Amino acid sequence: MLKKLSVLLIMALLAAAVIACAPEQPPAPAPAEQPKAEAPAAEQPKEEAAPAEQPKEEAKAEEPAPAAAKASLTIESWRNDDLKIWEDVIIPAFNKQYPDIQVTFAPSAPAEYNAALNAKLEGGTAGDLITCRPFDASLALFDKGYLASLNDLPGMDNFGDVAKSAWVTDDGSSVFCVPMASVIHGFIYNKDIFNELGLTEPATEADFYALLDKVKEDGNYTPLDIGTADQWESATMGFQNIGPNYWKGEQGRLGLIAGTEKFTDPQYVAVWDALAKWAPYLADGFEAQTYPDSQNLFSLGRAAIYPAGSWDIALFNDQADFEMGAFKPPLPEGADKCYISDHTDIALGMNANTKNPEAARKFLEWMTTAEFADLYANSLPGFFSLSKHDIKLNDPVAQTFVDWRKECDSTIRNSYQILSRGEPNLENELWSVSAQVINGTLTPADAATQIQTGLEKWYKPAQGSAAPADTTKEEAAMPALAADSFLGRAMAGEFTGKTVTVLGPMVEVEEEKFNRALAPFEEATGIDVQYNGTKEFEVQVSVRVDAGDAPDIIDFPQPGYLANIVRQGKVVDVSTFMDMDRLKANYNQAWLDMATMEGPDGPIMSGVWHRTAGKSMVWYPKAQFEAAGYEVPQTWDELMALTQQIADDGDTAWCIGIESGNATGWVATDWMENIMLRTTSLENYDKWVKGELPFSSPEVKNAAETMAKIWLDDKYVYGGTKQIVTTFIGDSPVPMFENPPKCWLHMQAGWIPDFFGQGLKPGVDYDFFYLPPIDQAYGKPVLVAGDIMAMFNDRPEVRALMEYFSTGASVEEWVKAGGAISPHMDSKLEWYGNPMDKKIAAMILDADSVRFDASDLMPGEVGAGSFWKGMTDWVSGSTDLDTALKEIDAAWPK
Repeated sequence: MLKKLSVLLIMALLAAAVIACAPEQPPAPAPAEQPKAEAPAAEQPKEEAAPAEQPKEEAKAEEPAPAAAKASLTIESWRNDDLKIWEDVIIPAFNKQYPDIQVTFAPSAPAEYNAALNAKLEGGTAGDLITCRPFDASLALFDKGYLASLNDLPGMDNFGDVAKSAWVTDDGSSVFCVPMASVIHGFIYNKDIFNELGLTEPATEADFYALLDKVKEDGNYTPLDIGTADQWESATMGFQNIGPNYWKGEQGRLGLIAGTEKFTDPQYVAVWDALAKWAPYLADGFEAQTYPDSQNLFSLGRAAIYPAGSWDIALFNDQADFEMGAFKPPLPEGADKCYISDHTDIALGMNANTKNPEAARKFLEWMTTAEFADLYANSLPGFFSLSKHDIKLNDPVAQTFVDWRKECDSTIRNSYQILSRGEPNLENELWSVSAQVINGTLTPADAATQIQTGLEKWYKPAQGSAAPADTTKEEAAMPALAADSFLGRAMAGEFTGKTVTVLGPMVEVEEEKFNRALAPFEEATGIDVQYNGTKEFEVQVSVRVDAGDAPDIIDFPQPGYLANIVRQGKVVDVSTFMDMDRLKANYNQAWLDMATMEGPDGPIMSGVWHRTAGKSMVWYPKAQFEAAGYEVPQTWDELMALTQQIADDGDTAWCIGIESGNATGWVATDWMENIMLRTTSLENYDKWVKGELPFSSPEVKNAAETMAKIWLDDKYVYGGTKQIVTTFIGDSPVPMFENPPKCWLHMQAGWIPDFFGQGLKPGVDYDFFYLPPIDQAYGKPVLVAGDIMAMFNDRPEVRALMEYFSTGASVEEWVKAGGAISPHMDSKLEWYGNPMDKKIAAMILDADSVRFDASDLMPGEVGAGSFWKGMTDWVSGSTDLDTALKEIDAAWPK
């Protein structure tokens, strides 16, 4: 499978604001160009969140005014509910240290904040300090020159990369707000009702519905307290609350951004399926129930469970006279890992035009301290500090919420970064469809289709691959095999009318292309190939194989998963009937090596490789690269010489970013894997994958030290080494296409051009070269991903299709349609319509050896755990290399 973009990819962007406290009255209708219904406080995703223009120059604060007896600061905010806390607690604490700085907290009404702030900024009357919403809303203010850069503000190192991610520029070069708080989603419950009815906190969804049934059966209380009149609660406290457990937090969120996942995938439809089950447990007339109605119903003790944002804790503390508890979103059936929505919410920045920059910076610096974190978090229960300071909360319910960070992986709402930049606005659409699903007026499947269709109207990565292949072209020629081969016999009509079943992960557009690629085989042989594509691939495979009901052939995108099944003795050894000499002639030997897996009675040939993707490409801005007189390097020494030449010219050579939420660090693993292939043997690489060659070995340490010669040299990396861990993967190559380029080289797989920007032509504006060899003894290796076809039922017609999969013809129509690269030697480069795909195919076919991504093959706790984390810690400077390597090894399953 292509990398985790899951890969993927993206933290400093979004077009939505975050939730805070609700207004006491239902929100007024928004202007026509605004969301259909306004959310309470900051939940207004599209008011000013258009994609920001690039700043012409970094905003800078004015020089301090002449000293006066007292400096005065005014704070702009939408948090009018917090006025008393600021006046009675926070500002007095600041004035104990800085008595000569007068601070005024001057909030606007939440629904009016954006418009009022913009008017003040444009008119030069805005306050000195600006409360910042996350992602695009504040980024737009910085890009317009209204917010000052805080890169050099003392104390900013008290915040981690994720905490700052909502308030940094796309290229990671400037942070412009001091993070204050996040909010967490979960469920708050009435302990008195639980005690009365003998209820306990649910751990699973089955427990959850059993609990709701008991409350409903009792008849004295509303089991679940949420309404759909204002719509936004259905998405924020419904869909975004329980959803991360289904789409696996950051993995799913980044998959949507990368286009590798869709809202029509089963894990997203399942969330709406769950929401549809809520309706029987809601109050009578819930369709007309507003957000304040829900708050009142719970506060009065008439409801058992309230789907919550943590910001409601303070309100309930004031209004409810019963003890409360909280539980995290229950796990769906089959899930064993929990995820929570821990959403970056509030920060504070400095007006670039303040007349009191010195005083403003003193206040912001004080905000980075443990004192402020403690005051703020304990004054506003439910708004959790984003700093690294260890804060103990006085409120038990708030402490329960924040303790979930120790048990579960955190994510942010999946509509808040990048995906709400276009029209229709994703955030607003999620409000509407989620409410309709709960109301029973829209099916979960239709909700998913509506959301995905809307996203595909403007968001390119969600749109899938290229147009279908030209059906007027000649059919793909069938390969010439011996007449007595199973494929030869099939073409002679011996198996006409037979059926072969195939299971795989391809759905929708890819499923269509797969079926098109099989059409010549079906026409020539009369065999009916029935393909079943599923997004619940591993679940389906496990269930069917364990039940003895396996399909004839399964397409595995992860050879490591196939290897587990091979060890059980459930896969047919294709070497028992295939012409091995022909296989050796049609594949690089490394492909055959990777298909050879250990069975219960020894190694077998577990299948044949069908399609592939490359991961050893270095991308560069071709037109400007050539204009600068640079030449493509052919060796590692030439690559390092080019890196130094660019530095001598006053630029930085490399664009590198590894930030990807909970998946941060996987880009560094790709570099390590590529370097390992270039500095040690394939045998050592394979031992490394299996845990037989430890990370602390000289071979692996050498690969890291080779990588460090680029990564840990500030003059070689755009933004310096420290920016690597804060720069989102998809944003990292973008500076290559500024004029002049800010950096010139970027190593990544073939999907990365989707993030380069609009209007760039492959082969003209950008190109790639093969990452050169390091030690000539190991030739020209290529890091790959790919799909391997494995056989489970041994019949002649199944053997015929397996032989077909071992030929380039089996993927020809897919190659022509786009989205596949053939690993077969009998494939032809003229099949490729995309010049980049053609070059990648040539690179793979020309490789001396290939190997699959190591971290994808390692156990999850290493490959997607300690390996990612260890590399991130090392690159960030929080640990040394030896310690990082030892910590990675320590996570290996015993």
